[in-house]
Amino acid sequence: MEQVNDGVVTVSQPGIYFIYAQINYVDSQDVNAFQILVNDSEWLMCTTMTHTPGHTTKVNTCYTGGVRFLEAGDRVMVRNTDNDRY
Repeated sequence: MEQVNDGVVTVSQPGIYFIYAQINYVDSQDVNAFQILVNDSEWLMCTTMTHTPGHTTKVNTCYTGGVRFLEAGDRVMVRNTDNDRY
């Protein structure tokens, strides 16, 4: 069974995994993005962009996923590319 600690998933069994993430952003930013990391290395990235002429709240969703072989003990996590995202 995989273990989750502070948002990091640690793989318990080696094998082929479908890894995916989706984040729904509700903010006034024009660009939002996140990365999926495996063992602290960037693997997948998702970016959403919506430009508006004025400062307004926007709703965007971003989804990415892929298949990868993971060893026991590998760590998977999701990280926003900017610090001021909620």
